[in-house]
Amino acid sequence: MSFRFLAFLLVVASLGYSSCASTRIHGVREPGFESVRYDAVVVHARVRDEKVRRRIEDAFVAELEEEGVRAKASLDLLNEPRKYTETEVLDLMRAEGWQAMLRVKLGEFEHLLVEQPGALIFVGDGYSGFAYATPPYLDDRTRLGMHVDFLDAKTGRVAWEGRSRLGQWGDRLLIELVRRSAEDLGPYWKRKGLIGPPAPAR
Repeated sequence: MSFRFLAFLLVVASLGYSSCASTRIHGVREPGFESVRYDAVVVHARVRDEKVRRRIEDAFVAELEEEGVRAKASLDLLNEPRKYTETEVLDLMRAEGWQAMLRVKLGEFEHLLVEQPGALIFVGDGYSGFAYATPPYLDDRTRLGMHVDFLDAKTGRVAWEGRSRLGQWGDRLLIELVRRSAEDLGPYWKRKGLIGPPAPAR
């Protein structure tokens, strides 16, 4: 294997690594909700475009169900073509046994080119060898940020609030990054004890 080809493989591997990056999540439980856990959640995407809203809500519903949580898109709960007050929404949720509303608000969504420095690669056995410098390159990335929170149906207060940020290699579609973020957020919330399947009956 030539040194040039080896360097090429290393660069490709670094690009592949950036494309598989996971979502960075920062969130906190609000006071009074330290031990709450939800197993019935309505998902509401706070966007105006109804088609985009549907796809975002469906992505999070699918992930919550994967984690053992009963979930429903707000478009299926609030199915009248009008504006609802928060009181009406909470009353509807309580009447159907929903414990919380997961609210998703899109932040920055951008495609950008980031210049990465070259690397110096040494190939040898520790005593002798050759060094090969790879040139700088442009890293093609798409980035998505979101604000997410859980609104407690019983109290009408925010129980958990956080932000997520995901960057992936390439010119990605919005829904691709939303789905990937949802796939990371679901297990994160479950590990934190915020969501989970209903406790077994005694």
